[in-house]
Parts: sequence; structure tokens; C-alpha cells
Amino acid sequence: MSTQARSISSNARQDDAGALWCTHCQGALEGTADDYLEHLPAYVGAATEGGPRIYADASAWIDSKVVFRQSYCPHCWTAFHSEVVPA
Repeated sequence: MSTQARSISSNARQDDAGALWCTHCQGALEGTADDYLEHLPAYVGAATEGGPRIYADASAWIDSKVVFRQSYCPHCWTAFHSEVVPA
């Protein structure tokens, strides 16, 4: 790891050579600063699994199925990103 690292998120950093790593376990991450979340393992479940305030039926506002998606570090399993999005 380079001493010249920039924060990509609270969970990921990038060195001056472009390599990404987890800030929690220093495990290497795939992809670039723009697409690394797409390379992480993810859990996908019902939208209501996103938390206690997500209880409404999304079909009242959107025609698509809506899911809860949470991405994780492939090394230490720290949750990196959570979202409720159209499937």
C-alpha cells in the first residue's frame, strides 16, 4: 500500500497506483474506484429487510420489483453499501 492513499468511501481506499483495499482488513478489492461495488459479494432480499422504516409496498409508486441489496468486503464481510432499489 502506498502512503499516498485517497478515500473512496468510509470502507475503501485507493493508492496512487490505482489499487483498492478495504479500510477495515486491508484486503484487496477488485475493480476501479468507479465500479468496485459491482465486484463485491452482495445479499439481495425483500425491500422490507432494509430496516424497520421500510414497510410500504413499493408497487404503489413503481411498476418494477424492488429489493434490498447489501454489498460486503469479500475478506472481512464488513457491510460496504446498502440500498433499496428496483431489481
